[in-house]
Amino acid sequence: MSHDDFQSLSFIPDPEPLENDNDHYKEFDNVYGQLTSEKFRPSAMNNPVNKDPNEKNFKENEEIQLQTTLDSLCYTCGSQLLPEDHELSKYLSVRLNITCDSPIESTYFSCRIKKLDICYWCGESEDLVEPSDKLKAEWKTIYPLCAFCKENGKT
Repeated sequence: MSHDDFQSLSFIPDPEPLENDNDHYKEFDNVYGQLTSEKFRPSAMNNPVNKDPNEKNFKENEEIQLQTTLDSLCYTCGSQLLPEDHELSKYLSVRLNITCDSPIESTYFSCRIKKLDICYWCGESEDLVEPSDKLKAEWKTIYPLCAFCKENGKT
């Protein structure tokens, strides 16, 4: 495929309901290449608070136990957070092989719970750069970027 042909491709659109019938979606050919939103994505609509049903709410004694354990460990970036036999390890997980140089996307933006916008690279929540109209037209998802990271060559 030529570079020009590849650049002319559009993202697969999000589902959009018919104007007069919210139980049925528009045909693919009618939404391909159009700006759509995730508002009508079935998994988002079926979960009104967008909360992970497997999310664990820790009791106060569990939080204290976790904090005590974390305080006693020497954690290295990218390693396992808790020993496998720890009773809270079935509720907590850490993606292994993530380093301090890894972008935040994999651990923060993939979470389904709405959070504060932070820089994709450093986690800064202030001085975020507004993406250009060109980027908005070219990409469906644009992660936040702070001025410092942009000035230092991050994109």
